[in-house]
Amino acid sequence: MVVSSVDASEEDMLAIAQLASYEEAQVTLRRAANLTLWAGQHGFHIPFVAADGNCLPSSVSILRGHQEDIGAIRSRIHEYTTVARNRGDAWALDIPSADFYEFQRGGGFAADGHVRSVANCFECEIDLVHFALDTAHPDPLIIRVSPDPGLPESPLPVWTLIFDGLNHFVPAVECPEVPLDSSIRLTEQTLLQHRMEGLKNQCSSLQTDNHLLTKRCETYESTIQLRDQKLTELQQGIAKRNEQILKLRAEFTERGVALADKVHSHQQMSAILSRQRDENAGLRTQLRALQETHDASLSESQEARCERARQRQEWDEQLRRHTIRVE
Repeated sequence: MVVSSVDASEEDMLAIAQLASYEEAQVTLRRAANLTLWAGQHGFHIPFVAADGNCLPSSVSILRGHQEDIGAIRSRIHEYTTVARNRGDAWALDIPSADFYEFQRGGGFAADGHVRSVANCFECEIDLVHFALDTAHPDPLIIRVSPDPGLPESPLPVWTLIFDGLNHFVPAVECPEVPLDSSIRLTEQTLLQHRMEGLKNQCSSLQTDNHLLTKRCETYESTIQLRDQKLTELQQGIAKRNEQILKLRAEFTERGVALADKVHSHQQMSAILSRQRDENAGLRTQLRALQETHDASLSESQEARCERARQRQEWDEQLRRHTIRVE
C-alpha cells in the first residue's frame, strides 16, 4: 500500500531541528525526491520502513507479504552468512567483522553482503538499486544479486531493494496503478515523514545505547577504582614485605659475618692446638728418650754398686785372711 500524505506536526519538526541542520534536512529531502522519482518512473511505490536497524529484515518481510517474523528473518540471514563465511565464500568474508557480529543482535544494521544471503535464503534474485551518497548524482546503480549455484533452474522471482546511500534499505513494491504525478506529489511530505520517524527511532536507540554505555562506564569506573585500591594495597603489602626481606637480609649478613669470625677464630685455635699437639708429641719423644737414658744410667749404676760390693766383700775376705795369717 502507498503511505498517505501526512502533515508534519510541531513535534516532528522539532525532532528534525534537533537531529539535523538545515543543510542536512535539504540533502535528505533531495535524496528522498530522487528515490521516489525513480520509483514512480519504474512503476514502484516505497512502503515506509523505519531506520531502526531492522530495515533489511523489514523489507524482506514486506516483499514476502508479512509471512514471517522480522526476528526469524534476521536469524535465517545471519545463519546463512555464518555458513558462507565458514566455508570461505569470498562475498561473505568481504563483510566486515564488526558488521557481521552487529547484524546478529536485534537492531544491528546490515551490510551489502547480507543482500546475497537474502537471495540464497529465500531463493530469489534481487535488483539492488544503489543510490549514491552525493545527491548531485540522482541516477542509481542497479546491481543484480543472484543466489549461489545449486538452486533449481526454474525462473526465480525478482525482488527490488533500494539502498538510499545512508545505510538504509527499503523495498520497491510493484504498483503500476499508481500514477507518476501522484507519486511525485507524495514525495516531499511522505519521505520527510518517513525520514523523521527513522531519525526519531535512531535518536531513541542512540539515547538507549548512551544510557547503557553510561551505566557500563560507571560500572567500569567502579571496577577500576576497586582494582586501583586492591593494587595499592598489594603494592603496600609488597613494600612491607620488601622491607622485611631487607631486614632479614641485614640480619643474615650480620650473622654471616659473626659466623665467619667464629669460623676464623676456630680455625686459628685449631692451628694453635695442632702446633701444641705437635710440640707435645716432640716433648713426649724427648721425655721418652730421657727416661730411657735415665733407666740405662740407673741400671749401670746398680751394676757398678753390685761390682763394688762384690769387690768390697772380696777385699774384706782377703783382709780377714791376712789378719788371721798375721796372728
